[in-house]
Amino acid sequence: GVMDLFRLPTGESGAVSEGFILMSSMRGKQPIFQTHKLLDFQNFLHMNKPDIVIVNESWINEHIHNNEIIEEEFYKMWRNDRSKIDKKKYNKVGGGGVFILAKQGLDIETKEVNVKNPDGLPVLSIEIKFNDSSKLCASTFYRYDYSKKDTLDSIEKYYRELCKKYSKIVIIGDLNLSSVKDWSCPISTNELHNDYIKLFFELGFQNLINEPTHKDGNTLDLLLTNQPGLIKDICITPDLICPSDHYSIKFKIKKNVNRRKVKKRRVFNYNEANWPELENELYAYDWSSMFRTLGISPAWNLFKSKLDI
Repeated sequence: GVMDLFRLPTGESGAVSEGFILMSSMRGKQPIFQTHKLLDFQNFLHMNKPDIVIVNESWINEHIHNNEIIEEEFYKMWRNDRSKIDKKKYNKVGGGGVFILAKQGLDIETKEVNVKNPDGLPVLSIEIKFNDSSKLCASTFYRYDYSKKDTLDSIEKYYRELCKKYSKIVIIGDLNLSSVKDWSCPISTNELHNDYIKLFFELGFQNLINEPTHKDGNTLDLLLTNQPGLIKDICITPDLICPSDHYSIKFKIKKNVNRRKVKKRRVFNYNEANWPELENELYAYDWSSMFRTLGISPAWNLFKSKLDI
């Protein structure tokens, strides 16, 4: 069937964070996960099984491993965490960051596209090669609403280079061009925003979203492509995963993609668990006596044996 793509937000904005880890733990080497967001995100992936997933403002950093976000057996992951150059330029501790996931088991070949990014911009692109040898580039760019003209200059170089490599490109991301009120006739009173509009128009890109993608009524998240005929079934949904100020965007690519059979795995159905009986059994043990002379590993193994895990 056709390939489905999601652009997903990672949670509410405000004093905590928009990403997967707490703002207060950004400086540490062991950042504290926003566990509820991460679990909601992982549950969404396992339940809906989207083919390609694009996330802006992940907030993850070099201390977070890919497998902590999603296991490699389910999704390939490419990421561009906020760079040291970018943090220093804007005097930021963390934040930002983008990543792309591609589901394992699809009859496609995927790889990251190597385009120079000396300024450490939050931009990332992958190549998708289909079984008929045709190629599509899926790219994401997160533009801070406080970024200046030099970011436009750098992103222009990046996408002009990308357009030399690929004839079919899809760009989806939070560009924060809030001054544009009608994307059927994109005009802005903001000179910098107009320059972005001109750039993508010159490169042959068309934005396919002309409705709010943010709770304040603005169209901040764009779906830009030079092949609009490849896109169908665009769907914009608020709070698809967890409460968020940005909306999720789903759309389909008109390419037939075969799905390889995935090995079955053992999954516990906690909804069918007999919790009262489990609680009674746990209370029946004298845990203090059992653990008194044991170290951590033997105690954990004993505990697991009692739970039959």
